[in-house]
Amino acid sequence: MFAKPLILSLALLGGCTILEPAQLPGPAAVTPVQKAQASINEANLLITAAAHTLEANRKDGIISEAEYWELGTQLVAYAKDVDHAQAALRGGEAGAEGQAEMLKVLIVQLHKQIAAKARKQ
Repeated sequence: MFAKPLILSLALLGGCTILEPAQLPGPAAVTPVQKAQASINEANLLITAAAHTLEANRKDGIISEAEYWELGTQLVAYAKDVDHAQAALRGGEAGAEGQAEMLKVLIVQLHKQIAAKARKQ
């Protein structure tokens, strides 16, 4: 009922950008530092997802406490490595993106290992 008048009034406002396409930066605008930071951010998200799966498996009794601590210790080690990649990026080191990309692969493998234990149940 109010949608059409609201959209029309917004469109009539001077300088309104609601009807203009968004101006997003193209691939050439992404700097190596931004790419490295994106890889580090993705690694952190993967760690969070794996940690949630690990905790859920422990709460549901899918994995033993020993398995929980073993896998959790490995996950914490990877998290520290991601922190080191972040520190390297802040320090201007060039290898931070490669380090984060390698860690993403390792974290995904660990997450698959954690999830596989649930599928066995």
